[in-house]
Amino acid sequence: MVFIRGSQTSQGRLLVTRFTEIFESVHCQCMIIVLTFPFLVFSADASSSKKDVNLAAANGSYSVCHNVAIPPTYAVIGMATNYACSNYMEYTVALAQGGLRICNLSESIGGAPVQMPFPADFIVQSIELVQYQRSHCGGATAVYVIQPVSEGAMACSGSHIPSGWSYTGSLPSIGSCGTTVRNEIHKAVEGLRICTMSPYPNSLVIGAIEPINACDMRERNVLTKALDGIKACGSTRIPEGYVITGIDRSGQCSTYQTLTLREGHDGVVVCPQSPIPNRYVIEAAVPYGNCEGWDKGYRLKYIP
Repeated sequence: MVFIRGSQTSQGRLLVTRFTEIFESVHCQCMIIVLTFPFLVFSADASSSKKDVNLAAANGSYSVCHNVAIPPTYAVIGMATNYACSNYMEYTVALAQGGLRICNLSESIGGAPVQMPFPADFIVQSIELVQYQRSHCGGATAVYVIQPVSEGAMACSGSHIPSGWSYTGSLPSIGSCGTTVRNEIHKAVEGLRICTMSPYPNSLVIGAIEPINACDMRERNVLTKALDGIKACGSTRIPEGYVITGIDRSGQCSTYQTLTLREGHDGVVVCPQSPIPNRYVIEAAVPYGNCEGWDKGYRLKYIP
């Protein structure tokens, strides 16, 4: 049997015709042969046709099957059919650099699902529309233009935010980001005022909430360092290894409660809402009056 794909050029049609004539004239049992034009990739069976990486042209790009890991410094710039891949799909990837246009499946802008990795230290600076017939990304009619993250850079709403960075305000996109807004990016440090939806590093917590219009919201968060005994607002993310030992209304946390955070240690008594760090167990429930709305706490025991 002969399977032929990709024969859309005049040269490809001529080759197809010639191969058909040859095989019609030969009366024998033959192995399955896959002929691919115009790339001329021939395979006698599935196992011999498997290729994880196809080095491409001088721009440093290469193609991989969808299930092959992509380096964190690379981005997806194209999608194509490849019957040697398990789901018949391959991605073309290239080293991330400023101005590179990547497939929009790499990010969750405008509600698109996250399906592929995004280069670690880059943001989406703008969105460009392309014609369906000219799309290199499986027919997608938008591509994302990326830039290295920098202090004060503007990123399209929904863009990947690199680790250690936050956004502090939003502005209209003026068409550069489609219908979304642009967010102003800054290095996350103690005292930085950030949008309520902004990410922030695990080394920081929300120390206060200010009643000010920012990022289409009426509040913004103030970051502070995560330290043993720090007061943090109830909307904060609890750093790994920390517990909640007190809950009250003493802080500047708007409608949220104020949490007292401690580093976990053997014998510490925590509030019922507290996370339990790794290698700790609840040893006993004990009377405890430091957690608003509760009259008990849990004493933890460390398991070496």
